Amino acid sequence: MMEIGCNTYSLRALDRAEAFRRLAALDLRHVELWAGHASYRDADVRPSDVAREATALGLRLRAYCIGGLFGLPRPTVDERLERALWFARELGADLVTTILDPEVVRSADALANRFGMRIALENHWYTGLARPADVRRALAQCSPAVGAAIDVGHFAFLGYDPAAVAHELGARTLHVHLKAVQCPTRIERMLQRARRQYRLQSVPPGPDDRLDGFVPALAAHGYDGFLAIEEEGGGGSGGLLPRWQERARSLVAAAAPELPSAVGEWAHA
Repeated sequence: MMEIGCNTYSLRALDRAEAFRRLAALDLRHVELWAGHASYRDADVRPSDVAREATALGLRLRAYCIGGLFGLPRPTVDERLERALWFARELGADLVTTILDPEVVRSADALANRFGMRIALENHWYTGLARPADVRRALAQCSPAVGAAIDVGHFAFLGYDPAAVAHELGARTLHVHLKAVQCPTRIERMLQRARRQYRLQSVPPGPDDRLDGFVPALAAHGYDGFLAIEEEGGGGSGGLLPRWQERARSLVAAAAPELPSAVGEWAHA
């Protein structure tokens, strides 16, 4: 059964210690650590210390989220990725999530294999990996060490049905950012791009969040990662995390009947 966790970006208004305490109190123990809470670029941050803090609270650091490296020169991307992969490995995580330009993905694949790690490519609506087809093409040139980090909100913002995305990318999906956003019209989206207003307008979880078919579709393709709740609203206080946790539990429970036959088919493919 899929596990439910959280990206600490949801608690970006809190310092790392308080964010960890909040997650432990909510029993959200599968954690994607946002680099804003422990930066791989800060020489004073020791990943082993961060890992001990998490372990002391019963948290498991499973992924490290470093955000966007798109639009940067390739040597800069390579240097930062190399450092981030080392940092994540020292945290005890085996997965780095990031946003890259398509042309540097093969280089990222080589780095992931060198470190014995995995990289999940996150889609953002204003980048070169915006559409499911963009992600699919990028992954076609990569080993299994590189896969998709499906950001449900950014695909939904562009009008894609999350379940259809899961069917298209599910076999290569390594990670998921679970969220719900307000979907604009095409004109509204064009105006937002022209004004360089790239942030999404988040909405609370509920029956209209278009997620009911998403998790079963992932399950049908043998997804065995965790669902990382990423609450973009609320100023980073995580006020909606209990509601998101309840919603995620209901989605996973509804997908459970899909798991036995789907996983068996995948395992023998």
